[in-house]
Amino acid sequence: MWAVDANPRLSVGDGAQVDSSVLARVSDARLLPSGVLAVADAGAFAVKFFSADGTLLRSVGQRGSGPSEFRGAITLMDAPGDSVAVWDPGQARWVFVSAAGGSRQLVDRLPLPVWLRAGIEVHSAVAAPPAWVMSLLDTLSASSPSLRVAHLDADAVLWVRQDPEQRSWRAYAGSAVPVGTVTLPERYTALHFTSRAIVALESDTLGYERVAVLGLTRTAHAAAPREPLAQLADAAAARGELMGAVRRAVMAQEMHYVKANAYTAVADSLELAMPEGTRFKVIEATARGWRGLGWYPATGMTCGMIVGLSTPAGWSQGEVVCTAFR
Repeated sequence: MWAVDANPRLSVGDGAQVDSSVLARVSDARLLPSGVLAVADAGAFAVKFFSADGTLLRSVGQRGSGPSEFRGAITLMDAPGDSVAVWDPGQARWVFVSAAGGSRQLVDRLPLPVWLRAGIEVHSAVAAPPAWVMSLLDTLSASSPSLRVAHLDADAVLWVRQDPEQRSWRAYAGSAVPVGTVTLPERYTALHFTSRAIVALESDTLGYERVAVLGLTRTAHAAAPREPLAQLADAAAARGELMGAVRRAVMAQEMHYVKANAYTAVADSLELAMPEGTRFKVIEATARGWRGLGWYPATGMTCGMIVGLSTPAGWSQGEVVCTAFR
């Protein structure tokens, strides 16, 4: 079994440190190669950079529409050096931000770092997934319908969540047999995976949040294969039909909210008719929003929508996002 440290080697947010910065609505985080920690503080509409000892180095952003200003639940994507690419769904734009200073808006959108497969939401640190990842996700989804979220890290290791609390994860490196399993300490949920650490979020009863870097020890295993890369495919008819069904799930969730004063995480509780041969499941449901996915198992086409919750990089509130891989 792989091991994750019980105590963080770095923790930032509400705490006793002199340079601590209060965090109340963390939407993402990235541990950069230099050891700098970048935190997307959606409550402050800012990206905050912390040194390896927890010192706040720089805070970039505020609410607004100007340069380096944000209007949505910002999320992050890996970028060269001590930089991160920031997706602002409120303005539908990408901005490069550096820990050393400076920022610039991108004219072209980056490759979508969050995509969908067989009803699983995959957060990816690589531009295109290896073929083995796609077939493994199909197998895992068919055998364990409760699986909801996975992370593909920069080493092409696939991390698959085993529980709704995001504490227990299995790691795969090219086969259906996991090469490692980790369970995060209580109160932590995973945000980002690296070769030597897991970046996790901790919340207290008052709503204050801390972002922690937990050391990770991996036992020796064969490197995950990266080729051949799966190619994007598109089926217009299947896409349109599935997009319509996912949009109808919005009305079904609102009808459930009127009756129960809450959104539901149980798809069978919704009055929703899906096209023949498709499936639908709710990834997450809270008092303020929900996330759902619909997919065609036979074709690999998957469409998802997020309403009322933070959106990952490349997505927008209420937008149906579809992907398909051969």
